[in-house]
Formats: sequence, structure tokens, C-alpha cells
Amino acid sequence: MGRKRRANRDEIIDAVGAVIREQGLDALSIDAVAKVAGIGKTSVLYDFKNRDTLLAAFVERRIRLHRDTVESLRADHAGKPDATMRALLDFVSQPPAQEDLGNGMLVAAAVSRHEGFRTFLAETFASEMRQIEAESANPHRARLCYLTLHGLLALECFGFCRLDEDIRKTTIEDIRELLALTPVPSEKPAVQAPVPASASGLQTKVSL
Repeated sequence: MGRKRRANRDEIIDAVGAVIREQGLDALSIDAVAKVAGIGKTSVLYDFKNRDTLLAAFVERRIRLHRDTVESLRADHAGKPDATMRALLDFVSQPPAQEDLGNGMLVAAAVSRHEGFRTFLAETFASEMRQIEAESANPHRARLCYLTLHGLLALECFGFCRLDEDIRKTTIEDIRELLALTPVPSEKPAVQAPVPASASGLQTKVSL
């Protein structure tokens, strides 16, 4: 089959996914992607310098798709407090699929090999956390829920933890309940006015 002269960026990233699924991460290379995409090696190199930039672009697109999905779920909670956090809880209501577990490994590989992707990922999470805090009547509690949820997801997607289905469901519901709690009053202690000595029955002695 003859090779196409060009392929757009999305087609090349699609080919990255195909190589990883069919041949494994170790097989990812400029040559392998070019072969799957049906283009010349120089066409891949035009947009991507090396294997690591291919991997980072693939994972970055997966994260953007995730954010688009969460944003669509957020519409179901429009006008409610903690809309984004509620959407995230909807998104993770089902255990991660096998593909999600594999993507966790890809994220780890991309972060360790590509500084630009590490910066992108840090900015993505920081922006999402700021949004969650801004939407909440209790930003501290919303942040706690967010970090708890991502801790669970990290353990699952990196294959470190696989909760029983009922326990996982209960955990997600516990996070929902924590998020829905009435905002706590300020913990700053009230300042009490000094009690006059005459009111307390005490005598004050003044030394000259």
C-alpha cells in the first residue's frame, strides 16, 4: 500500500494509540507510528521531535477528552454548588476500565520523560482545583474531597489498589456526603470582652 504524503496531527496521535494498543508501549517509535499512519518518517518528525513527544501528545489529548467529558456532566449540576466536583464524582462512579489502567502507566511514562508535559499536567490539576474551590461554599472541604478522589483514582489507575465493588461504591458516596455537608462556621475563636472587676465581684488594687 502506498504511503500518504501527509497526515494531520490528530491522525498521527491516533496512530500512536494504535501502536500502544497493538504492540505495547515499548514498541512506540517514530518509525512504528509512521508505518501505522501510512506516511513517511519525516512527516511525523515535522510535528514531533521524538518518541517522548509522541507519548506526551497522546496522553495530553486523553486528558483533554477527560476534561470535555467532565464538563458535559457538569451541565447536569448547573446552578448547584460544587458543580465540577459533583461531575467528577459522576464520572468515577464506575471502576476504571482496563484501558484506564493502561493510561495510568502512560501518564507516568510521559511525566518522567517530558518536562513540558509535566508542566501541562501540573497546570491542569491546579486550574481544576481552583475552579472547585471557587464553586464551593466551603473551599477547604471541597479541596479535601478533590484530593481524596484523586488519591483513590491514582491508586486504581496505577494498579496499586483494586477495591471491592461495594466498598468502592460506599467510598464514593462517603465523598458525596462530605461534599454536601452544611458549611461549618468559622473556627476562629470569638474574642470576649474583658469583664469589669465590679461585675465579677472582684476588687482591683492599684499601686501608686
